[in-house]
Amino acid sequence: MYDKSIHVTKGQRYSDVIHSRDAVAVKSNGIIKDLTDIAEKDEDVFPVLIDSEDGIAILRHSAAHLLANAVTNLYPSALPNTGPVVENGFYYDFDMKPISEEDLGSIENEMKRLVKENIPIVKEFHTKEELMHIFSYNSYKTRIIKDNVTGKSTLYRQGNFVDLCLGPHVPSTGYIKAFKLLSIASAVYKYDEEKTLVRIYGTAFPSQKMLDEYLKNVEEAKSRDHRKILAEM
Repeated sequence: MYDKSIHVTKGQRYSDVIHSRDAVAVKSNGIIKDLTDIAEKDEDVFPVLIDSEDGIAILRHSAAHLLANAVTNLYPSALPNTGPVVENGFYYDFDMKPISEEDLGSIENEMKRLVKENIPIVKEFHTKEELMHIFSYNSYKTRIIKDNVTGKSTLYRQGNFVDLCLGPHVPSTGYIKAFKLLSIASAVYKYDEEKTLVRIYGTAFPSQKMLDEYLKNVEEAKSRDHRKILAEM
């Protein structure tokens, strides 16, 4: 985040004032907002840079949506559940047929295609009734809406993909350039212990150099653990 604030006039879109390509959002009074949001009052805001702590969290949140977009393109019957940011990365849970780690490459390739298209990520406001209709095909999303939405809430749309979310997100898929899918696991749906979901883990960084360094450190840590186990044996 910048050290200096930038003044925004009521009715201005933040992106009309924040011109840095490295900015992915703005922060005002501790609240992070999308660059595409419109100022509701005259205020001083701080640009959130993609390599800041907040910026990386936004990037990874958007990468989780990118993953879900790619999975639903490749597996049309897959139903996305939730995809939060976690330490050092993100994951997304899907109700879908089992896949293996060999399938991660094709999913990554689809994600890269979506990044290359630089698809705008657009926030929309809808009533609870409208959201229930939009996500009527997905019982996981309608459960979230029933439990958490009272008046209006937001969804984010990127091309053919739409997801229930509070945001914020990067302005377009083109911002998500350095990512890696890491593993697949099983996850139990919290409302039905007999329902098993496919969980795909990944990570994303502001640059390929930062991603490469992280992956190198992970491999070195695994190697040290392996040598330690062998020594103990």
